[in-house]
Amino acid sequence: MILINFIKSQENIKTLNNLIRHELILVLDHVVIKALSLLGEVLFLL
Repeated sequence: MILINFIKSQENIKTLNNLIRHELILVLDHVVIKALSLLGEVLFLL
């Protein structure tokens, strides 16, 4: 019984990690695109 719960919690942790990774990638993508467009504007102004 404890073993089954342990395996389930491991799966939950994996799912949680995947969700967090997915969110981080989305946020990073957004930040990178923002930074690049800002950089583009700055270079365009120079």
